[in-house]
Amino acid sequence: MINKLKIAVLRGGLGDDFGVSMKSGENVIKNLSLEKYIVYDVVITREGVWYLNGSSISPTNLFRMIDFVFNSLFGDYGKREIKRILEDFRVPYVGSDSLVSSLGSNRHLTRQILKDNGIKTPYYSIIRKENYNNNLINDIFHTIPIPCVVKPTSVNCPIENIVVGSIGDLINAVEKIFEISDVILVEEFIPGKKVFCGVIDGFRNKSQYSLIPAELMEIEKEDSYHQKICPNCLGQKEKQEIQKLSIDTHNILGMKHYSHFDFVVSPKRGVYLVEVNSAPVLHNDRAFAKSLESIGSDLSEFLDHLIGLANKVR
Repeated sequence: MINKLKIAVLRGGLGDDFGVSMKSGENVIKNLSLEKYIVYDVVITREGVWYLNGSSISPTNLFRMIDFVFNSLFGDYGKREIKRILEDFRVPYVGSDSLVSSLGSNRHLTRQILKDNGIKTPYYSIIRKENYNNNLINDIFHTIPIPCVVKPTSVNCPIENIVVGSIGDLINAVEKIFEISDVILVEEFIPGKKVFCGVIDGFRNKSQYSLIPAELMEIEKEDSYHQKICPNCLGQKEKQEIQKLSIDTHNILGMKHYSHFDFVVSPKRGVYLVEVNSAPVLHNDRAFAKSLESIGSDLSEFLDHLIGLANKVR
């Protein structure tokens, strides 16, 4: 009889990513083979209470029952706090560790590292709440080309990037983001194609395998959005450059198992890396799952690969 691996899929969690995490985790559960695994569906409420099959359970008791965790939580809670708990209990899990995940969530730090390694990102400035004044805003307005993009330095803050075209819009955007974040990044807006590219460790006999770069289009549907990809909307030279940049960034930041990267391809200025993500969303409406389909794979094969990869270190 095959000794099945006991896997807990964590989903839900604190903050505004609860719904996305629930849907992503549900898709993971659907694509885990019951012939290979015993799957535990673990829902963490917005208040931080853990539930297994409708009954509350402590992390300590859960970890005694399982061999492995697939973490489908997002935001600071999923990327830092939960991973630190798993590391403290020495529970194997998929994905980058808590330190790398925290680094990848900080736009300022990642841009500094990428710049030091020769990877092109948009020109930017940082505004800290304690230093905020009219002179600083005027300096930034006359330094960063208009239009520009205003965003929290943390990728986990529940607010969309704001594109502004005047100093009044800049002030309004900064003050709005200061309501939830003490540090803001203001960067130049680069027009061009939005492009997605994922990286998988050890896939198809490559140390790092790059998915096919694809133009990314977002379609709003009620209170959520779907993503469409177009792998054939880029030239071969652009694809090769983006694949190399994705693998280089994955390695420079110390990411593990899988990651994804967002680029802008400008007709005049070339390829810019604009976002990094150490924990891509894995439901079928998002780009990562669609990119797996474009290479003749699927989520089931991908999950089997990740679990085998991560489980080797046990």
